[in-house]
Amino acid sequence: MLLDCWGDRIQHGDCVHVFGLSHAALELARIARCRGAVLVVSPILWYHLRSLWGTERSWAGRWKLLAGFAARYCRLHPADWKRELLSLADIVLPNSAAEAEQLVRWFGVPRDRIRVIPNGVDPSWLDRERTSSPGDRDLMLCVGRIEPRKNQLAVIQAANALGVPLVIVGGEHPVYADYAETCRQLAGPNVRFAGPLTHRGPALARLFWRARAVVLASWFETPGLAALEGAAAGANVVITCYGSTREYFAELAYYVRPQSLRSICDALWQAWHVQPPAELMVRVRTRYRWARIGRQLADLYDELLLERAGVRLDRTRAA
Repeated sequence: MLLDCWGDRIQHGDCVHVFGLSHAALELARIARCRGAVLVVSPILWYHLRSLWGTERSWAGRWKLLAGFAARYCRLHPADWKRELLSLADIVLPNSAAEAEQLVRWFGVPRDRIRVIPNGVDPSWLDRERTSSPGDRDLMLCVGRIEPRKNQLAVIQAANALGVPLVIVGGEHPVYADYAETCRQLAGPNVRFAGPLTHRGPALARLFWRARAVVLASWFETPGLAALEGAAAGANVVITCYGSTREYFAELAYYVRPQSLRSICDALWQAWHVQPPAELMVRVRTRYRWARIGRQLADLYDELLLERAGVRLDRTRAA
């Protein structure tokens, strides 16, 4: 049985799964451990200096970030709340091997408490709106909250330079209203802002089927659910080289450097003119299908609860 995190009480749960590293998640983790519940943490983490540097807009913030990164690199960083949250978990679930290595290197998570379980997508909501033929694909699609990390400004500049139609889906980040305004000011007549759309809704699904490519030229992605959903709808994927993207898309996507407008332009041009590889859609719909990933999670919950109950299991089969 799943609990409603807003309406139910945590003491009614035997297993608590926390997504993301935040102060709120730390408080929830502490309560879960005090109540004796099994604690599972999905960090959704990418800790790379180039990515973080590009996301931070102020120079003061960048130098502060650099100092903290150097301290952690030299093992001088004191125990912090992220390390505490990860240490409380019975098991930590990165969604890629690359993220797992970062957890070991930067946060000291023991390898025997790590299990890689990838992200998954459910294509059923897309298939309910599947009316397009390849000739109906008439736009580029960028899905995500409008903020510096998602790098929509560079995508807009590239689309303007090429003259290709671009639809941007997503609301403004409350901290970066000025960034969203700059995006709107620089957008040419070929760019349309669709605003936030309901996930798994028909309007978003129809846009995925119309897209020749889904574009996530972000400073990092792990790997970007919108990219997986776009691939499941048969679109090309143009995506950042930073993050766990190559583990998911192999050589079937166009990779860009978010700091390079030329890189983004070249990838958009190719994705606009070249049909997507058939293997991409098949790969996502099989390897990263939610029914498969969800089964892995359910089996893991059962395994952890049995161990808590004193049943000895063979953990050497961890994936």
